[in-house]
Amino acid sequence: MERRIGIDTHRDTSTICVLSAAGKRVRRDIVETNGLTLVSYIRKLSGTLHVCIEEGTWSEWLYEILSPHASELVVYQNVWTPGAKSDAIDAHGLAETLRIGQAGPGVFKAAKRYRNLREWARVYQALTQDTTPLPRKAISCPAFPTLLAKPHSSVGSAYPPVLPTSPILLYPTLVEAPEKRIPEAAIPLSPILA
Repeated sequence: MERRIGIDTHRDTSTICVLSAAGKRVRRDIVETNGLTLVSYIRKLSGTLHVCIEEGTWSEWLYEILSPHASELVVYQNVWTPGAKSDAIDAHGLAETLRIGQAGPGVFKAAKRYRNLREWARVYQALTQDTTPLPRKAISCPAFPTLLAKPHSSVGSAYPPVLPTSPILLYPTLVEAPEKRIPEAAIPLSPILA
């Protein structure tokens, strides 16, 4: 049983259209643009899966996460056509283009090429998001009110308290040894950093 799948992906949602070998629409769904959600959706489908996605912002990330689960994955450089547009029409058009053999060889995507860069970007984002509101976090720290209650006259004490200058000292769990980290397969893939 051959299935042709067209996926129209955006930041929040992806519209998926599944066609049979004869061109009959088997199903059309809107799912969250999340690596685990998309992979589980593709894995639930039976038969030989041929997937077509449109070249764009999410194409390399989609190629990387979906290619192990499909017999064929084509990244298609879409040609602009006049007329009505919607996510459902676009997803159906991608699946139909693949079904009739008009998708061609597709755009080349090197799988796992930017995985290390995305990982470093994720670490950078986690560090900067955690340290940006530092004064608010310090005030909400349980020990902070007792530090403020200390008298100003104590000789040699730093007032207000001196906070660590490095985010690594505040959040050592973000920079752990690789063997202590959560396995990559357990972390949901984020399209934002793709």
